Amino acid sequence: MRFKFGARAPFVAAALLCACARSATHAVVLAGSWPQYQQNAAHNAVVERGAFRAQWRFDARARMNGGLAVVGNRIFLDTFSGELISLHLATGTVAWKHRADNIVMSTPVVGGGLVVFGTGRNGASGGTNKSFVYAGGAATGTTIDFWGRRAGDHLLAYDAASGVRRWAFRTAGEDMPSPAIAGGRVIFANGDAHAYALSLRGGHALWQRSLSGIATMASANLAAGSVFVSVCSHAMRRAQSLALSPRTGRILWRSPYGNCDAAPTYAHGRLFVSGVSGNTAAFGFGARAVIAALDARTGRLRWRYRSRHAGPYSKVGSSERAIAGTYANGLYYQAIPTADELLAFDPATGAIRWRFRSNGAIKMSPVVAGGHLFVGDAAGLFYSIDAKNGRLSAVKMFAHPFATAPPVVVGRTLLLVNGESVFAFPLVDGVLR
Repeated sequence: MRFKFGARAPFVAAALLCACARSATHAVVLAGSWPQYQQNAAHNAVVERGAFRAQWRFDARARMNGGLAVVGNRIFLDTFSGELISLHLATGTVAWKHRADNIVMSTPVVGGGLVVFGTGRNGASGGTNKSFVYAGGAATGTTIDFWGRRAGDHLLAYDAASGVRRWAFRTAGEDMPSPAIAGGRVIFANGDAHAYALSLRGGHALWQRSLSGIATMASANLAAGSVFVSVCSHAMRRAQSLALSPRTGRILWRSPYGNCDAAPTYAHGRLFVSGVSGNTAAFGFGARAVIAALDARTGRLRWRYRSRHAGPYSKVGSSERAIAGTYANGLYYQAIPTADELLAFDPATGAIRWRFRSNGAIKMSPVVAGGHLFVGDAAGLFYSIDAKNGRLSAVKMFAHPFATAPPVVVGRTLLLVNGESVFAFPLVDGVLR
């Protein structure tokens, strides 16, 4: 089967016409933005909201691996059942919901009054890999350079306030990695080994760039006048990170670090990327972690950390081996899922300031607020950790493993995803009790 990149099915056009007709009655525009994964280039998703407190639980009736987006008085999320949901922040009740034609795993992004979702699944998360088409391309010969299904997938844009659909853009590959919004553009890399820029207002393509590698879960990061993406090729054994021009898609530099599962993190002129080295170990399938800090302008390596021992990775929660890190308050925090630990690095030198040993693999980006770091693991434990020294402040047990959906702090409330539920918990003495 051949795919035409960016092609739209006739039913999409018809749906858009209906949506435009209905939208005339909706004059409310949701102010604010959530332009990329975990809101900002440093991935520290903390929303200043004074003394805001809330406590509720929302049952989505389906697993969630995508993160949350918070804009105004709304939360946006998506599920494995293909539902796109907007909740009221204060109560956790549904404002609107729609269903897509595939699993939705990306973190929603919000800008210009629109919320954008990407559809797609991977074999582990979908329960099967039979829906995947693996095909070699001219650049890589017989290696895997395609990640998707025969029906293709979509980026979908909805009116953030009303839930009216505004546009849909079809791609041949899956669209699990979260896009990023800047300058009226929606920019993303995906499973058909391309990066795209779409018009935020109309959803039409502005440019398309071949990357010679696929992005499976690595969301785009917009910072310092560039868009940064990480991709894999050669049957997932080779990875690289790239800097692109947001205006033209021109490749500015490439670096042999990172991984297609982990979004790059940016802070103070440096790009931090998480990857793995090796796929086998004496005890079975595993890898060593490789964390690198790059000059964001040139891609030049500033420092590198490589774990001494290969560790196994599992499909519990998610099958990700590499996880996006978080920069906050002068430290770079990085989960190492193959070692069941979280490290705090000096961002300038790569020196390890502290290590925290968890009871299960950590497969999410942490969040830092009020001097504490918040993160959950695949054993179902959620930790409040002193961000300066790595000492455990509090731990709370949950019924399900924590997957890749990271927490968000809003005012004095912690939002988190566990299993099929979204929780809002008020922080007590700055931690989750």
